[in-house]
Amino acid sequence: MFALACIGIGDLPGFEATILDLKKRHRIQGPEIKSTETATKPLFVRDLIDYIDAHQLPVFIEAVDKHYFLVVNIVERLIVPSIGKGDFSPNTRVMKNIIADYLAVHGPNDLVPQFVNVCNTRCRADILKLYDGIIRWARKSKFRPDIADGIKRLTIDSMTEFRAKPVSEAIKRALPEPDTGKKGKTVWVLPNVGSFSSIYARLNHYLGGDMSSVRFFHDEQDQFDDIIQANKVLAESLSGRGLFTEFRFANYDFASSVPLNFATSHTTIGIQAADVLAGFVSRYIQQKVWTPEAVNADRDEAFECLRDLTDERRGTGINFVVPSQMLRYLGYEPYYN
Repeated sequence: MFALACIGIGDLPGFEATILDLKKRHRIQGPEIKSTETATKPLFVRDLIDYIDAHQLPVFIEAVDKHYFLVVNIVERLIVPSIGKGDFSPNTRVMKNIIADYLAVHGPNDLVPQFVNVCNTRCRADILKLYDGIIRWARKSKFRPDIADGIKRLTIDSMTEFRAKPVSEAIKRALPEPDTGKKGKTVWVLPNVGSFSSIYARLNHYLGGDMSSVRFFHDEQDQFDDIIQANKVLAESLSGRGLFTEFRFANYDFASSVPLNFATSHTTIGIQAADVLAGFVSRYIQQKVWTPEAVNADRDEAFECLRDLTDERRGTGINFVVPSQMLRYLGYEPYYN
């Protein structure tokens, strides 16, 4: 699980004083609060959430199942690639969610490793092999033959279009464009990039499009801060040209650009608190799903307190990018954005 959290803090001195008090109360040593240090202190997390709730601070959290996140990219690129305005309609997005859910839970075991491999090779023959593997699996899948048959037909159509295009154009459509980190390392579909963009848009929705008073402070990223900054600028430029998708609880129509600053966590208490929430959410979901015996009543209580901060209409709280089956296991009913 990956998680990214953002806390809207207006009174920073008051927030810092509260954090110092909580540190003393829960016997947390050292100048910096680390997510790993609070992993065994769910009551600290609960008290932090209680303060946030009492002072009505907006919280935005993205909880991303990394396997599911890659499956979504496979659906978007290889099975139902967006080629026209209708491909961004609500009905199409729901259909893509259904396909991603099915593939994430019932798909071939080698689907994601193969996708990662073709992202590295960017080889036409490897991409065709991946197309063929999805089609052969879909023909045999028995859990929901109707969904599997739809995946098969859509993948055949997509593969046919892929074959008809010039090689470079076909590869560009079938695979995500790579980003290059500071040290020249090539990376694809980073969950922290998409998560930051989502939080940016959710905050824009929460504030009714007026973000003139907002300043972002993001934990310093040795490899990826340039990539996050570049994708932020890209989202803003697409908005300026009217090229954005409409969502119920996120607004990608950015009227202005919000400053994004990267800071070291040990000097920024807000970043530390956000990291505590993100780490807690990531660990809680991972443990609750895979090792539920590791989750005690205090952890359940802290998560319920955090869950109570979610207001779908305002875009606050936790946004889950996970299969519907996992969401139901956690006690949520899927609600498509």
